[in-house]
Amino acid sequence: MTTIISRAFAHAMSIVKLVTTFAKINLAKIVKGKQTTQHSFTPVEYIALRELFTDQKYQRLINQSFIKKAKVFNPKLARPLVLARRPDGQLVIIDGQHTACLAAIYLEGDGEQVLPCQIVIEHPAGTSEEDCIKIESQFFDDLNYLRNNANAVARLRAAIAAGTQWAIDLEETFFNIGVHVEGIGDAEGHEIFGYAKLRTCLSKYGEDYTRQAVEHYAKIISKTKQKEWKKPLQAGLVLGLAAAFHFRATAWKTECVGKKEFTRFLNTYLTGTTRQKFSPKYWTEKTSGVVMDELILGKFITLYNSLESISGDRIDKLFATWKDNDIHSKSESSIDSADTQDNTLDNEE
Repeated sequence: MTTIISRAFAHAMSIVKLVTTFAKINLAKIVKGKQTTQHSFTPVEYIALRELFTDQKYQRLINQSFIKKAKVFNPKLARPLVLARRPDGQLVIIDGQHTACLAAIYLEGDGEQVLPCQIVIEHPAGTSEEDCIKIESQFFDDLNYLRNNANAVARLRAAIAAGTQWAIDLEETFFNIGVHVEGIGDAEGHEIFGYAKLRTCLSKYGEDYTRQAVEHYAKIISKTKQKEWKKPLQAGLVLGLAAAFHFRATAWKTECVGKKEFTRFLNTYLTGTTRQKFSPKYWTEKTSGVVMDELILGKFITLYNSLESISGDRIDKLFATWKDNDIHSKSESSIDSADTQDNTLDNEE
């Protein structure tokens, strides 16, 4: 038995030894701080749930499905909540609101449940609420950035709270096109899933074509009886529809039969034909990647060319010409920035 245990433990490696292997990726020991002691770290306190608050200006919306799925509060899985104390004494959760909600739902106590907490920010007397929010949202962003698993939408929310210009502009754009992403944008508009793809669509096709795509998608949902469409908008399909509207605007210079038929196709056949029903998943399946918009439009055009009810010529050549359009030769950085701008709360874009 001793031999077996020894073999099992042999797989463990000290951190000091582990980091010596980082030289293979050109990462050596870089001393940038003094040696730490136990006093270098924020102490853990145990605070009653009734004393904790959350600020929705930079916090993400509560994932109620996650709360329901958990079914129990497991203290062994709970990390200390990260808090800020505001000048009025209010303790605001910077990180850990889901842990607090789990405790509130699944533990006895009616607010007397205690949770491990670290008060990392003590706002000086006289700090305004606006400045408190900016400082806390910056800490939230730094914390999530270091974890390397930050939810981009949560970080967008933090950037908006911090008053970062690109984030405020993006929120306004969402409002202008009538959508919201987890409540960011037009709260009365259409819910849309796929933040990164929506950013890509806006970067490549602009606000006008994206708005047309959103409105057309919403019109399809309102008219069809297929339950597969009765869901939030999928940003990937919005991207494909934006490509379709750009194609329609540039492939035909005048109001001709082909342009009218393609418009009729978009209005009539995206949910199906007499032989086959189509769902959003059908159009977006196997289209992921940097040319998702072209692949989805390619699917549209394949169906268009196959329909006997469509008058006019096939449009393969027009599609091939469109793929050489200047819109596809935008610098990659201008499109990729849609997925990277929210990596910082800096005001620089």
